[in-house]
Amino acid sequence: MKIKKLVVKNYKVFDHLELDFTDKNGEVLDTIVLAGLNGSGKTTVLELLRDLIDGNTPQYLRVDTEIRLEILFSKQVLGDAKKFIDSWNNDTFLSIELYINRYAILIFDFKPKLSKPLSFENLGGVMYSLLKEFNPPIYFYSNEKNEDINKENSYKVIGTSFSTHSQSIIQSILGKIQKQVFDNPDQTPRSIFIQKVNDLNKIFKNLDVKSKLIEVSDKDLIFESVNGQKIGFDDLSSGEKMLYFMGFTLNQYNPQDALIMVDEPEDSLHPKWQQQIVPFFNNVGTNNQVILATHSPQIIASVHPESLFVLAINDETHRVEAINMADEHKHSFGVDPNRILSEIMGAPIRDFQVQQRINALSDMIKQAEFNPSVVDLSNVEKEVDALAEDFGKQDATIMRFRNELRLLKRKTVVA
Repeated sequence: MKIKKLVVKNYKVFDHLELDFTDKNGEVLDTIVLAGLNGSGKTTVLELLRDLIDGNTPQYLRVDTEIRLEILFSKQVLGDAKKFIDSWNNDTFLSIELYINRYAILIFDFKPKLSKPLSFENLGGVMYSLLKEFNPPIYFYSNEKNEDINKENSYKVIGTSFSTHSQSIIQSILGKIQKQVFDNPDQTPRSIFIQKVNDLNKIFKNLDVKSKLIEVSDKDLIFESVNGQKIGFDDLSSGEKMLYFMGFTLNQYNPQDALIMVDEPEDSLHPKWQQQIVPFFNNVGTNNQVILATHSPQIIASVHPESLFVLAINDETHRVEAINMADEHKHSFGVDPNRILSEIMGAPIRDFQVQQRINALSDMIKQAEFNPSVVDLSNVEKEVDALAEDFGKQDATIMRFRNELRLLKRKTVVA
């Protein structure tokens, strides 16, 4: 399953938000990155999708809320979907249209039932009937604010942060290894342990992880630290824990045709790992859709602009809008993170006080160009030298200032 389109009206920070996850050829995107300021609704989008797919009534439902969700399924769902639609009561809040081509696109128009409290009545039953045959979507969040949704049911699994559920994942891995030992008496336990350790390490083969899983005990996974010491999972750094937890979780569920949603995957991760995290998720399982909400310029620079959606507040309407970077002819893939910060995220590259010094120096140079007699170039050179102490001589801004200063000196000599 993949999300094709989401339209939200009058829900939390959204007056009217439309997210179309298709490329220029109309194909549904496999990778989606949501960026934007805090409070622009990135996490809200993930939580809303989670609630709808999980059959829950969204928390911030209003009387005038309207939600349209288009989900792409493979052809195997068509038979059950047709049977289910034919038997459904058309007088309910939910209308479903079925389009049959290469895939089945199910369109849900959600409107709340006017009861106290407001609810999407029968939503859980609808989603259960349609999703019970599929690999469950996986939702990661980066903090503990959603403890009430840590649950499993017959068609949905929610993955959470390592601090809450790492031990359950570790015990599940150890349990499977023990079962494999009992099921294969002709193999030595040692050979089974080695094979399982190698299989788990393959998940992280494209990531520059300094620690490495080397063996298993009856209660824990044993890693080798960068200095060769044997340590348990709880002794890893927070970034290593997060990375291993996400990898082990995805390996346990082995997602196929599934939806993987991750809120702030950069949490506790080094920028180098942030650069590699999108391929990491894309290489797990088969034919999955990955939706990431992030502030990381490294993650943003690892996707093409058609996969990048910036949630921004329109200064005139004061509404949150979703802006696709391909539609805006913006560049993202492989772009310098500084350009991502300034051109896409609208953030200053330099520290605020440092930027003020740069601006003041730029003003001095401009003034010298128009009226050389009122500006002492030796003072300008001292300011450039002071900035070079902080930035380094090879900084692009310093080199630009030096070049402008050199030209000014030549003009002064000629005059």
